[in-house]
Amino acid sequence: MSKQMFRLQAIFVTLAAAAAAVLAGVMTTSASTGSNTVTPEEAGYKATGAQFRYVQASVYLRDPIPYDPYGSGWYQHSLQLRSSNEVIVLGAGIWTNPLNALQYQPSFMVYDPATHVAIAWLGSPGVTATWCDNRGCSGATQGSGNFPNGEIISGSLFYSRSTGDVKFKLSDTHGRVLRGSYFAGLGESFKSARIGTEFTVEGPFSSPNSWIQPPSSMRIASFSNVALTTYSGHRTGLYAWWTHSKLLARMTFSPQLWMASPGGLRASGSAFRVKLTGAG
Repeated sequence: MSKQMFRLQAIFVTLAAAAAAVLAGVMTTSASTGSNTVTPEEAGYKATGAQFRYVQASVYLRDPIPYDPYGSGWYQHSLQLRSSNEVIVLGAGIWTNPLNALQYQPSFMVYDPATHVAIAWLGSPGVTATWCDNRGCSGATQGSGNFPNGEIISGSLFYSRSTGDVKFKLSDTHGRVLRGSYFAGLGESFKSARIGTEFTVEGPFSSPNSWIQPPSSMRIASFSNVALTTYSGHRTGLYAWWTHSKLLARMTFSPQLWMASPGGLRASGSAFRVKLTGAG
């Protein structure tokens, strides 16, 4: 090979490396990381800085009994869409007591963010839902149906700006599915979406009545396939031009008692884990 060819090859390698560095810089700076947000009962991630019409995630349903000596005695993996008028929560929750730890129950709730009062739920006026499994389909109310331990469930919330409906779905790979819709209203602006694990049945605004930390941290959730879509149609994981922030769960009446936190984002912002905070 001539000296000229060597020079051309060296120039090409240098230019390629520079382009890769620039691209990496663009990708890094385009993902905006916000400050950690302390919550009274949820650990996970939130997205802000845009209007979100869709959020989805999958999560593995662990055996709850190992968590029975710790935590609050109950937890729920959930998705949320939040506006100034409504907090919409789709989840699957379970008690950790061996006498009650049967299967995960699907739930759909809507809260008033000002009063913290539940304003809609499965079976209430304005919510239409169906539960289906191998026995057929029937109208769903709170507590209808269940998902067994060891399954991976996938959930989604979708706000239709043309109809004002929020369509929700929670399903596993064996034909169990909760599907329904709720009229949220035309012109709603959902400026926050959340994915995470909650630790009280009282709703997303208060801490559980009690909490026991495990001796060391314990993984309680592994989320995957996380995706969000904005009103303009931009779809991606949590790494995007909008802001993503960690949600850290801490007891309201005992500020030194941390309950749970998420790990770092993986798989281009589409996966993360949640752990109970250890006492050690």
